[in-house]
Amino acid sequence: MRPSPVSRSFLQIVLFQPLSQADLREIVRHQVGDISKRLEDRDITIKVADAALDVVLRESYNPAFGARPLRRFIEKHLATGISKLLISGELVDHCVVEVKVRPGAAGAGAGGYGIKDIGPMKAGSGEEFVYSVTRKRGF
Repeated sequence: MRPSPVSRSFLQIVLFQPLSQADLREIVRHQVGDISKRLEDRDITIKVADAALDVVLRESYNPAFGARPLRRFIEKHLATGISKLLISGELVDHCVVEVKVRPGAAGAGAGGYGIKDIGPMKAGSGEEFVYSVTRKRGF
């Protein structure tokens, strides 16, 4: 007698734990690191403030899709903002770009010597990413 296909198969269930906030932040940092690697040959460093990371997570994370939408959001908002800085000439070699978030309306610049506040880029919920460019010492 031949066993039926149903009796030979067995059910496997894999349970996934939801990603924690700390896990998601590390994923975002890693993806921002990928953008930084693209700019290594120009000696450009990207630093993203924790508040900006929180906006990325709040705007893009969906428990149904996991971390997949994060990359799309980062490319659309952060990478595009940095690309615009490069194209405009505001961001040159040997710089540090700090990405911060400012709630609501655009306002005054970052101030201080050596820092240029590039201005806002809407994140979608009213917050704006603000890109501050600082030349590295010695350049």
